[in-house]
Amino acid sequence: MGFPGSVLLRISFINTQDIGMIGDWETDRKRMEVKKPYALWCHIYQARGLPSINDNGMIDPYIKARFAGTKVKTKSLRNTQNPVFFQTLE
Repeated sequence: MGFPGSVLLRISFINTQDIGMIGDWETDRKRMEVKKPYALWCHIYQARGLPSINDNGMIDPYIKARFAGTKVKTKSLRNTQNPVFFQTLE
């Protein structure tokens, strides 16, 4: 079996109350001592060389993410083995 393809993504763990705020390390460290709601963000950029499953050599790829009982997925892109998503899943 060959190489199954690759996905380029970035994962961020973000405090939902502090989105958009930038501060110094000491202030951030003190805020981390208090429990707050957090969100996990998965930034999906692109995939390359995905294996085909259709007779025409193309696929309709999407990406699913599951975390703490929550399931989300990207939109499905039609007829490509090299999809470009540029989507963020929360």
